[in-house]
Amino acid sequence: MEPVGMEMNNSQQHSSDPLPFARSYQLEALEKAIKQNTIAYLETGSGKTLIAIMLLRRYAYLIRKPSPFNAVFLVPQVVLVEQQADAVEMHTDLNVGKYWGDMEVDFWDDAKWKQEIDKYEVLVMTPQILLNGLRHGFFKINMIKVLIIDECHHARGKHPYASIMTEFYHRQLEAGVSDLPRIFGMTASPINTKGANSADSYWQKIHELETIMNSKVYTCVSESVLAQFVPFSTPKFKFYQDMEIPYVLYARLVQELNVLKVKHECSLDNLDLEASAAESTRRKISKIHSALIHCLDELGVWLALKIQIGPSLMMLKPVWMMGFLPQKFYALLNLFLNTGNNSGLQNQTRKKQNEIVEEFRKGMVNIIVATSILEEGLDVQACNLIIRFDPSPTVCSFIQSRGRARMQNSDYLLMVKSGDFSTHSRLKNYLTSGDVMRKESLCHASDPCSPLSNDLCDEEFYHVASTGAFMTLSSSVGLIYFYCSRLPADGYFKPTLRCIIDKQMGVCTLHLPKSSPIRTVCVKGNFKSLKQKACFEACKQLHQIGALTDNLVPDIVVEENDVEEIGKESYNDDQPIFFPPELVNQDSQESMTKYYCYLMELKQNFGYEFPVQNIILLVRSQLEMEAKSVGIELEVDRGTLTVNLKYIGLIRLSSDQVILCRRFQIALFRVLMDHKAEKLTELSDLTSGNNSEIDYLLLPSNYMGQNPVIDWLSISSILFSYEKVWKNHVNCNAGMIQTKSGLVCTCMIKNSLVSTHNGRTYIIDGLLNNINANSLLTLSDGGVMTYKEYYEQRHGIHLCFSRVSFLAGRHIFPVQNHIQRCKKQKEKESSNAFVELPPELCDVIMSPISISTFYSFTFLPSIMHRLESLLLATILKKMLLDHCVHNVAIPTMKVLEAITTKKCLESFHLESLETLGDSFLKYAVCQQLFKKHQNHHEGLLSIRKDKMISNTTLCMLGCDKKLPGFICDEPFDPKGWMVPGYNCGRHTLNEEKLNTRKIYVSGRRKLKSKKVADVVEALIGAYLSTGGEVAALLFMNWIGITIDFRNIPYERHFEVQAEKIVNVQHLESLLNYSFQDPSLLVEALTHGSYMLAEIPGCYQRLEFLGDSVLDYLITRHLYNKYPGISPGLLTDLRSASVNNNCYALSAVKAGLHKHILQSSQKLYKHIKETVESFQELSLDCTFGWESEKSFPKVLGDVMESLAGAIFVDSGYNKETVFRSIRPLLEPLITLETMTVHPVKELNELCQKKHYERRKPIVSHGNGVSSVTIEVEANGEVLKHTSTACDKKMAKKLASKEILKSLKLANFC
Repeated sequence: MEPVGMEMNNSQQHSSDPLPFARSYQLEALEKAIKQNTIAYLETGSGKTLIAIMLLRRYAYLIRKPSPFNAVFLVPQVVLVEQQADAVEMHTDLNVGKYWGDMEVDFWDDAKWKQEIDKYEVLVMTPQILLNGLRHGFFKINMIKVLIIDECHHARGKHPYASIMTEFYHRQLEAGVSDLPRIFGMTASPINTKGANSADSYWQKIHELETIMNSKVYTCVSESVLAQFVPFSTPKFKFYQDMEIPYVLYARLVQELNVLKVKHECSLDNLDLEASAAESTRRKISKIHSALIHCLDELGVWLALKIQIGPSLMMLKPVWMMGFLPQKFYALLNLFLNTGNNSGLQNQTRKKQNEIVEEFRKGMVNIIVATSILEEGLDVQACNLIIRFDPSPTVCSFIQSRGRARMQNSDYLLMVKSGDFSTHSRLKNYLTSGDVMRKESLCHASDPCSPLSNDLCDEEFYHVASTGAFMTLSSSVGLIYFYCSRLPADGYFKPTLRCIIDKQMGVCTLHLPKSSPIRTVCVKGNFKSLKQKACFEACKQLHQIGALTDNLVPDIVVEENDVEEIGKESYNDDQPIFFPPELVNQDSQESMTKYYCYLMELKQNFGYEFPVQNIILLVRSQLEMEAKSVGIELEVDRGTLTVNLKYIGLIRLSSDQVILCRRFQIALFRVLMDHKAEKLTELSDLTSGNNSEIDYLLLPSNYMGQNPVIDWLSISSILFSYEKVWKNHVNCNAGMIQTKSGLVCTCMIKNSLVSTHNGRTYIIDGLLNNINANSLLTLSDGGVMTYKEYYEQRHGIHLCFSRVSFLAGRHIFPVQNHIQRCKKQKEKESSNAFVELPPELCDVIMSPISISTFYSFTFLPSIMHRLESLLLATILKKMLLDHCVHNVAIPTMKVLEAITTKKCLESFHLESLETLGDSFLKYAVCQQLFKKHQNHHEGLLSIRKDKMISNTTLCMLGCDKKLPGFICDEPFDPKGWMVPGYNCGRHTLNEEKLNTRKIYVSGRRKLKSKKVADVVEALIGAYLSTGGEVAALLFMNWIGITIDFRNIPYERHFEVQAEKIVNVQHLESLLNYSFQDPSLLVEALTHGSYMLAEIPGCYQRLEFLGDSVLDYLITRHLYNKYPGISPGLLTDLRSASVNNNCYALSAVKAGLHKHILQSSQKLYKHIKETVESFQELSLDCTFGWESEKSFPKVLGDVMESLAGAIFVDSGYNKETVFRSIRPLLEPLITLETMTVHPVKELNELCQKKHYERRKPIVSHGNGVSSVTIEVEANGEVLKHTSTACDKKMAKKLASKEILKSLKLANFC
């Protein structure tokens, strides 16, 4: 059984050693299990699990990862999964996986199971999970090296244990496959029946178990062997006299229960329930009635009453209760009182089983009252008394319940009615059955296992060779029901199949739900297996068309798991920040450096005493501009500044000129940034070689005639020296003035930059002829002193030149973010902007340079930031053009808008384009899926749509195209702007390839995945809004979403006479559209609950298509109607127009609800309520948030399905759809009629006013949701709770009430 070549090394051998505390019979059982398939038949508490663990240790070398093999440990009860898995983990170093139904393993696909199989070495699970996994091909029987089956006596009939062995193990065995798993079964009794009359009968049943398990039973020679290690309880009979309830009382109570049952059944007719709900309630009433009758028979009047009113129980002593309790209960009560322990009764739920058992172990609970759940596997130790209130139904039940008493000298009491000789005799046989079964097992221990009889494995089956998936007649029934359960449903119907059997003709007709691609299956055959045969055939057909995958699971299960896996894709939020290559240093060894010249024409749209000056931009590479000029508008607190950038030609500069220009611009920007001159000394070290990575020049401009030229005079101001000035101005008539570092000609001091005694820098506008050191200075406190006194007292400086005029100095202009949106307001110049400076304290740094030059340069960081963004947007646009054969014309500014987030606080951002792009993306993908997958139901189409356009998918596609590096997601900070030519070590550029292009990374930042997805949608919107649908589709194709709008014929199998089913003429008149195929009208109006076979489908597919069409049409209409509105307003307009309540009210307004084909009482009732609400509201419009109820989704669905029907019938003409549906939605929303959603309005108000909005409290119960919203405003707490049928509506209503309260309190 073990593959050749897999030998154990020393470390593996060590882990397979038997456990040192193993008992002799456990070691003997282990030896048997290693040699052959074995069933360990040993008493409860004898340590069968330990044998299984030692067997796993022995096989560990075969299953240890990365081995493809596994061991599987099967347990019959969910509560045993944790228990047995914990035991394996405690005594081995193997990785253990645990599985049960509540983990939703039914919805796992092959990929998910492969992950588990690759990860874990031992899989502990309930048997149905393994059986399903084998049937679906997720597990292969020959990949399991050890199969442990706990409580294997269940392996009979159609139990999952038996099905695993018959359908998979024995089929492989008969086929000659040798690498099958080692089977190890565990049981306290190999017989799970009422016993047998003879030893041969016992052996026959044991033999059946051995055959189906293909294993031999191992057991001890006698009970005495086990008794050395395991305490055995002493069986005792407790007889009680049976006293029946007085017949008159009994008959009266039964009659009253019958009357009560009839009364409740009759009341169902007045509850207006659906047929299925009413039938379900009738079954519950009947079940309760039967339970009460049983309790009356078995437990007496008083206990039956207690069971009816609740589980509480009091200690009984009063004599008057005699006759109301059976003697059996009194006998039980006496047994409890005689145990000498404190007694208590504890209710138990499945979730608390392990917890209660643990409490019993610790002595916190003295008595456990349990069903048969306690017989199998649950480890209940330290128990000294077991009482069987009812006789054990089988030998196995008897042995297992007896084994629960683990303490020395424990008792096993069997309650038997006096005179019940049959039960007494059967229980006495049970007492001896253990010895008989042990003897028979030992007698036949050397017999080989018999082959399985043909009738157990000859059931018709269907096998998928590619996966190994396997289906039998019996398993097909569960499979088809599972398939139907995964079809689309809503609150008004659940898809299920209908089976109609004609006994006389021997024909079974299976009607599948309308959303199934196969609607009807009809088969003939034997009446007993007729339904199974029909289900079998239906499953085969579903697999052949792909509705069931090759693993024989519904296709939607695989798609759902794919979506889940996509959602788990890891995303690294550490993303690059791109920098345009045109502005990056390009080393050149030429003596004359070539530059491309661009003139920045600055135009002030406001009045100010200092005019702006044009700037010349010199770059080493020509800028990739789409037009001859680029316009940029800056926000200034006084108005706006318009910048026009245009190319004016080439220029060559010598190395000395380049160094001079660099020194000038670095000095200017450093002064503007720092307002100090201390770092300017290092500029003298600049050489011709530039080690800065960012290399372009920003220079002041003046005009020579009509031609702009570089203002070399201002640039040379950086070369100012006292020595040169003295020599050049010896004969100047302006006169000299004493400064800190020497004499300077008066003509040079004006329009200069000076540094004062405290290191601050000022721009000098001229001389203050009326102010000197002796002039009076008015202080802030009203005091008066001379400037000379002021400097001496405040700064300890003695002014030597008392009669020299002071200089008019101006503080350095602040560098601000001028691309951030702000309120335009005219502000007065600060009175502190100008200062009076004593010349002797000033050191001239640059001269001559005007205040206008400094003022103009304050705008350059904002201008260059915008230019950098435009250059990046141009690169992104050209990346698409490189891919496309068509020339897609789109303004660069539109691309920039699409890659700019709201967080940047600029005058534009992506939200409007994202809204538009989102709707078009959904429309395009839904249309493609609808045409391409004509057999897919709405649920499958929706999942595939989500998979294609989810945020995770869009983010992945965006990252593949390196979009994150282009995204602008932070407000511009002038302090962080990179001064060109200045190498301060803060910025390092790294080159990166973009296909054939190169780009540079200037840094990294955190970027959320949703923002990448939003940018993808916004770019779709940008191309759509400027280039139309063709351009948008080209971009989508480039990003990785391939859409083909070719008109694929819609193959319809919907043969109905529409005129006989719906009022075609009236509906066409209402829709202002004549259908070429009226059957589309029938499909669009048919709800899934309408089960009549004459209509083969329902509206779900058309609704899927129409939803996306309407969404896109309305969004496009709003975008085109209001091109200049803020992005947030467009989102609000769309959400107020495109929602279920809006569509539902429109449907009612048009009377469409009268034409819906449905058979749901619940839906009929809800539609009726909606119509009444609509009449009460008397709404002139259907948009907005006025309604205080959630209307049936079906009404909104019908509007969408009708849009889908017209779309298909018109050859996918969306304009036809809008012309038809728009009148039903009129009046459409406008800016004047729009109201903000109350939840959003409240959030925005709290943010604006800084109110504390506490986390909403949500509760659910009785089919409704309650939401409590609490806001603290101006020290006052406002609180309101609203209840509605869903959480969203309750939250809306509560928010609306809080807003009312805030307005009443004038807190808005």
